[in-house]
Amino acid sequence: MLINSNAPDPLVLGVRMWPRAIPQFMIGHLDVLDSARTALSNDGFKGLFLGGNYVSGVALGRCVEGAYGIAAEVTDYLSKCIYR
Repeated sequence: MLINSNAPDPLVLGVRMWPRAIPQFMIGHLDVLDSARTALSNDGFKGLFLGGNYVSGVALGRCVEGAYGIAAEVTDYLSKCIYR
């Protein structure tokens, strides 16, 4: 939602494609990932985690950040399984 709902539509001046640039997620990609995570959890696949560049992004820094995030999720999950 825009801050100003009465703002005029944006004006597109041009689009530049960079064939060798880092790929970007398509619109709706994060929603697809959320749906996949929900389906895994609801269908008895708790403990199966989605990770990799298709989740966090292809840039090296984002992959490393994503790996740390997944490691924290796995650690949390396993600590709950051990103490049941």
